[in-house]
Amino acid sequence: MESRMKMKTGRMGGRLVIKAGGMESRMKMKTGRMESRMEIKAGGMERRMKMKAGWMGGRIVMKTDRMESRMEMKAGRMGGRLVIKAGGMESRIKMKTGGMESRMKMKAGGMEIRMKIKTGGMESRMEMKAGRMGGRFVIKAGGMESRIKTKAGGTGGNIVKKN
Repeated sequence: MESRMKMKTGRMGGRLVIKAGGMESRMKMKTGRMESRMEIKAGGMERRMKMKAGWMGGRIVMKTDRMESRMEMKAGRMGGRLVIKAGGMESRIKMKTGGMESRMKMKAGGMEIRMKIKTGGMESRMEMKAGRMGGRFVIKAGGMESRIKTKAGGTGGNIVKKN
């Protein structure tokens, strides 16, 4: 039960791989100088995020079993903000680099992850819930919109594209 998505829209190339066995999801994106990678494993409840955009490099690792949160960031001209609440296990990261805004929100209860990236007029958004492993991937580049919805519970992948 594997779903893959490859997309190129202008200068943007996206790849999304979902495996239902190990509950692994990967997202790799290149938009200009920006590279973004996200790995989610629902078994060990481990999340990793790597971002490269000009001067920015960020990594966040969360494990809900051991209740461990780590964040490493290197920034030249970047301002970063990180808020962690241990009660509801909520983590937010908001970064602005020139015209780019990146925000990540994690909740361990419902395991909800949101990622929004703006680069000029290009908007990329990813929402994922690890409970039933339902993923939503929306890309807007000018007037072009592409959506992919995937459920790894017992069903396959459903891909909807709008141009």
